[in-house]
Amino acid sequence: MRSRQISISDLSGIDSFDQWMQRWLKEVCPLQYKPNTCVKFAQVYEMLIRGIFSGIPVERLDEKTVRRKFLLIRRQHPEYSRTSSTVRLVYDCLHAALCDAYRCQLTSRDLSPGLCGCKRISQKNGTLKEEEIGRLLVLPDRRYLVVVVAILLTGMKIGELRALLLSDMDREKGTFSVYKTIVDIKDEKGNRSWELQMMPRNCLRNRTVYYPKLLDDWLEPWMRKRETLKKSAGESWKTVDFLFCEANGQPIRVNRFYRRMKEIMTEIGRPDVSTEGLRKTVMMADRYEMETYEAVYAAQYGETWEEHKKRSWI
Repeated sequence: MRSRQISISDLSGIDSFDQWMQRWLKEVCPLQYKPNTCVKFAQVYEMLIRGIFSGIPVERLDEKTVRRKFLLIRRQHPEYSRTSSTVRLVYDCLHAALCDAYRCQLTSRDLSPGLCGCKRISQKNGTLKEEEIGRLLVLPDRRYLVVVVAILLTGMKIGELRALLLSDMDREKGTFSVYKTIVDIKDEKGNRSWELQMMPRNCLRNRTVYYPKLLDDWLEPWMRKRETLKKSAGESWKTVDFLFCEANGQPIRVNRFYRRMKEIMTEIGRPDVSTEGLRKTVMMADRYEMETYEAVYAAQYGETWEEHKKRSWI
């Protein structure tokens, strides 16, 4: 983990924690996190954090107040479970802002330990190490491997990847548009079906996800294979053009995906890692600026992750 460089033009006008959060999101966050992570932090701040932490003077902020306010957010929003991605985003946003406030000498000590539940949230699922990611990326092509890599490199949920259409992908900009999900339905007779549903307009999950060139290199052979499957299926191909699909064009069947993913994770020696563990890998690499992706790019492209971000669309 490398030390992060903090750059704030002027701290004289910051009197409350709310003012610090706004300046942090505007000036510090874009220097340390990917664009889609900054968007998520800004959304949880407006929806959940701002109303609870507004008006608190910085000099009166202590660990007890931070803990009490964080618990208040969870009590006022019971629709988000303790281990949900939204609660983890709130925790990550507050933790990073409090750490940087101490680094900027805005607070006399680090108040981030005041956040409760950090160990249960952060260590719920195992994450992949650098050498394990390397073993995963050199596996021979097999069913659903491209989906596993997509989760690892973007942090998206399997349900969000299942609902992606071809029109949601912009390969020139390197983005996915996430605004819908797939709901699996089971009738009284036990017959299974699915339904594509749009997310609410102001839903936190509506966002644009940036993906790296490494994933684009995986998508290229998958798109060719997908076209071959489409021609072979003929009229039986599903009319909805899902990006990741089964051989007949239907969306990915989650039970099959989880079985194949278990086999893939076992092959690289990490059968304990779930989809949440893969998502947490990219979140921790982003948050702590780990060397994981830099090592991958240095090995495959002869450049670091930071150099790639400057050169490419990230």
